Amino acid sequence: MEAKVERIDGDIAVIHIGGRLLFERVCIFRRTMNAEFLGRNVIFNLNGASFVGSTGVTTFLDVVRELVESKICNVRMCCLSSEYAKIFIANPIDGLSIHKTQSEAEMAFLELSGNAERLGATDLVGA
Repeated sequence: MEAKVERIDGDIAVIHIGGRLLFERVCIFRRTMNAEFLGRNVIFNLNGASFVGSTGVTTFLDVVRELVESKICNVRMCCLSSEYAKIFIANPIDGLSIHKTQSEAEMAFLELSGNAERLGATDLVGA
């Protein structure tokens, strides 16, 4: 599992998840999220996450549930493959919103903060 952080608008951290979700890596990821992203707006972009052979999918789901329910950070998800979408639909997490694109997830945070007008129509093209 690879996790690369991108900062958007200063208030939002986009974490691009790539590769297989291995149990050991997800446990390290949990500790990092708890330590580094307390009170932040976080988007998990799963565009690069591989589903086949991922042994840490359940653990990743638990980490997301923990982050959302304990309000460690404000979480949005985007770019889920159909396999990941099915898992999150079958295991709903109250307070978690899932978006098709990263732009939609960003807009959801900006609308909450009243900064939606800062994104122009051209900023919403692509993922």
